[in-house]
Amino acid sequence: MSEETVICDLPAGAELNKPFRNPKGSGKKFSVYVKNDSGNVVKVSFGDPNMEIRRDDKEARKNFRARHQCDTDPGPKWKARYWSCRMWDDEPVSEITAMHATVTASFQTPGFEGKAPDAIVFFPKGMNTVNATRDGKPYTVTVNATAELAGVLNAQLQDARNAAMTGTASRPFIDFGHKRDAAAAIPTEIYWDDEKGVMASVEWTKSGREAIEGKDFSYFSPEFLPDRKNSAALRVPGPIGGLVNTPAFQTIGPIAASLTEQESMKNIISKLKQFGVQITDDADETVVCSALESKLTQDQNDLATVKASLASFEKKEADAVAAALAAEADKVVSAALADGKIKADAKETWQKAFIANRETVTAQLASIPAKADGHQGAIKTVTAAAADDKKPMTCSMAEFKAMTPKEKMDFSSKGGKISDS
Repeated sequence: MSEETVICDLPAGAELNKPFRNPKGSGKKFSVYVKNDSGNVVKVSFGDPNMEIRRDDKEARKNFRARHQCDTDPGPKWKARYWSCRMWDDEPVSEITAMHATVTASFQTPGFEGKAPDAIVFFPKGMNTVNATRDGKPYTVTVNATAELAGVLNAQLQDARNAAMTGTASRPFIDFGHKRDAAAAIPTEIYWDDEKGVMASVEWTKSGREAIEGKDFSYFSPEFLPDRKNSAALRVPGPIGGLVNTPAFQTIGPIAASLTEQESMKNIISKLKQFGVQITDDADETVVCSALESKLTQDQNDLATVKASLASFEKKEADAVAAALAAEADKVVSAALADGKIKADAKETWQKAFIANRETVTAQLASIPAKADGHQGAIKTVTAAAADDKKPMTCSMAEFKAMTPKEKMDFSSKGGKISDS
């Protein structure tokens, strides 16, 4: 599997473990920033931009995942195979690339009651419905808080803390009101509590402790990245949550497709259906592009078929017109020959001229006077004269040339002579 992996610094605003589409013209379709086994940030680029992902074909997806051992050994996160397997999961690509937008929790966690605790509830135990707003409209995310999730989040937190200690990234922190500026607390560990759920141990800053004990803030609202179905990941480096007073409603960071954009996608899908594109109402961007490519290919094939049929029809029509003109030329020129207007050896030349310029040649032939007895008039005249005078037949060279081969043979066999005049 082709890949491009380079060690780099995490660009400003970029996030670890967040796949994104590369611009058109790039050597690879997707890229993602991850940490390798040495702790270095690497950019993994993967996917052929010129190949179609047939992940929506269940049989193709099954074969791909089996071929690359996606369910048994997808490899480490810093390798292309791992992320290719992610893209060939049963989730839409749009969700995989969009799920890493920041979400601040809307569910209500236990209040501080004027005390700054050593640990706070990050996710309440069990399934949590996170009601978000995006573009002024509601948006819902579900997160299943489990011991496994706590372990994953803690591993991410410790990686971020280690990066901060080495000076390669900013430290993870808890801010005030999700404003992403001053730190209210520093998270040190994320762990699982069988009764409460996913917990975060924290070290309060002076201003953070004063804000809690002074009752300026009453609740904690986690900030995270939706990761896969009903799961989550930390948004590091940066804040992993904030002190708030009204956690019953949240804000959400820029996600790949806003609800407004989703409505636009629905309108696009509706329009595409009107033009015969085979697509479902819940299709994502990848499926839409694939369906458009299929429809374009089909239309191109249909157009080629129509062009071939039209070319065949035009050829038949042209052949019919040519045959009719050739028949007319033979008829007209043969009539002129019979009238003695032209010589026999010029017949083919006149026919070609008629085909090339019908009206002009028709007028020319009409202007030539016909001989009394046609082209056989010369031989008949000299034959009759010879019979009357009982003398050998004679004719001029011009008259002899106008005779047919048979007439010339008869003329010669009867002792005909050609005069000099």
